Amino acid sequence: MFDLFSAPLQDEEAARELMERLRWPVGVVCPRCNRRESVYELNGRSVRPGLYKCGACDKQFSVTIETAFHGTKVPLNKWLMAIYLLSGCHKGITNQQLADMLGISYKSAWHMADRLYEIMGSFDFQGQFNHIVKSKETEAEADSRDDPGVVWRDGKLFIKKTPFWEL
Repeated sequence: MFDLFSAPLQDEEAARELMERLRWPVGVVCPRCNRRESVYELNGRSVRPGLYKCGACDKQFSVTIETAFHGTKVPLNKWLMAIYLLSGCHKGITNQQLADMLGISYKSAWHMADRLYEIMGSFDFQGQFNHIVKSKETEAEADSRDDPGVVWRDGKLFIKKTPFWEL
């Protein structure tokens, strides 16, 4: 677990290295042809850190390819911090608060939150937490009072909390 002052959240290079370790635990793999043996890191003054090239398919790639982070100008460490903030706040966080905390524009924070919530909502988890979450701004409907995903207390509907992101 991270805190807001850990290296991957403060330094873009450390964030990239963390993402590489998480995505490729046994070594860098080309996302196009799935080869490991022909991949090498590009070096030089005009090459950004973390850029790889596959000798087999002759394509360049980085750890962000085919992820929500690909093609954005927001540094990777700010993405990791956004994940930490969005998944760690009990009552949620507004896009304006996210923008202020990350030091980015409201529009960028909105796009980041939108992408992350879309990804977080697409996971299919087997288990559920035993915690109960109240929602003041969302209306929920259940097919019956016997629905296992909800709990009724004092005539109010409570939805069981499910995990959506973990680092």
